[in-house]
This record gives sequence, structure tokens and C-alpha cells, in this order.
Amino acid sequence: MMPPPFRVLQWYPHHWNVVTYDQTGMRRRKGRKRIMLLMSDTGGGHRASAQAIIAGFQKLYGDKFELDMVDLWSDHSPWPHNTMPQSYSFLVKYPWLWRLSYTLTQPRPVHKTISLVTGWQVGHRVAMVCVGGGGGG
Repeated sequence: MMPPPFRVLQWYPHHWNVVTYDQTGMRRRKGRKRIMLLMSDTGGGHRASAQAIIAGFQKLYGDKFELDMVDLWSDHSPWPHNTMPQSYSFLVKYPWLWRLSYTLTQPRPVHKTISLVTGWQVGHRVAMVCVGGGGGG
């Protein structure tokens, strides 16, 4: 048996807000389930794919779902992480530099350290976007 919907009082910058969640823990607004599409504008078709998913949902379900497209790196990450899309575009133009950066970050201790630092710097902001509703684009 699923628990009933519940409400949570959350502090947003400068005001309190009551947020309603359904039985599955998904945030609800105006009686609609919220779907957040996390993407990065790195040139690999992420934005186009997210837009296609949004268009498909709207065609199939109308306004039954609230869809947000969020660029986590550009819009919600601190420097230097918020420059990732531009850095990626630059590296793609110079394959030798891409290969070098890939090779240098692959040893487990280096990769693990980078992941921990990135998680520490970005994790809280990502969580706030997911829970607090920092929708974008």
C-alpha cells in the first residue's frame, strides 16, 4: 500500500513555500507530475534530444506533465565546471589534446580525486536544482 501524498515546507531564497509530493516522492505542481531532463550543451545533440522528448510528451500527454530542461553544467555549477561545454567544444577540435586529457585523468587515483572534488563542488547545487525546481531552458 502506497503512502498518501505529502507536503513539505521548503525555504526558497527570500520566502517559504509549501511543496506537494505524490505517493512515489515525485514533486507535484498544479496536480501535474514533474519531469526534469538534465542535459549539457556540449554539442552532442543533448539539447535537441531533450527538446524532442519534451515535444513527444506534450504531443502524447498534453499538459499532464510539467517538463523542465536543465543544463546542469552551464546554469548550476561553479567555475570551472560551468565552462565544461566550451571546454568540450575546444577539445573536440584538437583530438590530440582530447586524448592527452583523457589519458592523464584515467589512472584510478586521479579519476577518483577528480570525481570527489567535482561532487563536493557541484553536488549540493545539483540537489537543490532537483529538489528546489531550478528549471531552465
